[in-house]
Amino acid sequence: ILQRCTVVCSWASSLPYRCIITCNADSVCSVINTCGSVLMRDVFQQTVRAYSELAASTAPLKDSAKGQMPFLAIHNCLDQISANVVKLHEMVDAECQRLFKPPAMQQQLPKSDKSNTKSAHPPAQQQGPWVKVKLCLDEFLNVDKTVSAQLREHLEQLCVTQVFPRLRACVDLFTGVNYEIGEDDYLRNAELYDAFVVQFAMGVESLLKQYEGSLTPRNYENVVTITVNYLLEKIEQLFFQKRFTMLGGIQFEKDMRGLNTHFGGLTHKNFVREKFLRLANLALFLQLEKVSDAVDFWRENASASSWHLSQHDVRRAMTLRVDFSKELVTHLRL
Repeated sequence: ILQRCTVVCSWASSLPYRCIITCNADSVCSVINTCGSVLMRDVFQQTVRAYSELAASTAPLKDSAKGQMPFLAIHNCLDQISANVVKLHEMVDAECQRLFKPPAMQQQLPKSDKSNTKSAHPPAQQQGPWVKVKLCLDEFLNVDKTVSAQLREHLEQLCVTQVFPRLRACVDLFTGVNYEIGEDDYLRNAELYDAFVVQFAMGVESLLKQYEGSLTPRNYENVVTITVNYLLEKIEQLFFQKRFTMLGGIQFEKDMRGLNTHFGGLTHKNFVREKFLRLANLALFLQLEKVSDAVDFWRENASASSWHLSQHDVRRAMTLRVDFSKELVTHLRL
């Protein structure tokens, strides 16, 4: 299947030399549409069919490392189809722009000239060859959107069935962390170099590294992204089930900074930093000396672009402090 995709895109890559140089928009559109149809019918649909057949025939082996390899190969095939479509689109788009010369923006008509308003935006087929070709190119790019959506679904299924269940030990590590601590416990954690962060990060990284050599770089990046997002959601859920002292709040912020450093190195996606910013913001309200301090702190920071909390989030977090009155927190005027 992957070979067929490569052949189709290689054939289509000859467009600038065979078809585009004729400057015939109809011919170019015909080849673009044919290429899209072939990729969808003979490559993408066959890939999806192969995945379904494989899932039905190898169900007992699917959970083994050997049983996963054919599925990972199909994921890589979909990624390659997507990459080829995008590359081909960019190449043909650039060449068509050079030869068909997109029309400059039309002069704005005077507001009083209503008689010409209708002709200012004629149908696509009347606007010249570039518009016709551009419409075909945009339609061709929909192939990538379809393939990418299917690939995302498959990768999420891979994570749900194969990755997430094996992360239970890491999640249990955070479940077992106690943040109702005093000075002695806080100093002991520092002497142990925050062992929780190290164990948690190593457990996640060792699991994900098993997929690094079997997936394309982009697929691996997406698996990492899906996994990290899942873990951060779990951490936030468990956060609201815990109780904190002020030193516990400081320790929680240190732990999240440590995890941010580790996870930030696994993926380049900005959402990881944003997710940790939210957890860091929550930790700040756990470090206040008294409930009333939250008012000034909220007013100083709520308008910042790095702020990811609502008033409800603040009150909910502050009720986790063992020494804060729930009644005072509830009646805070932020």
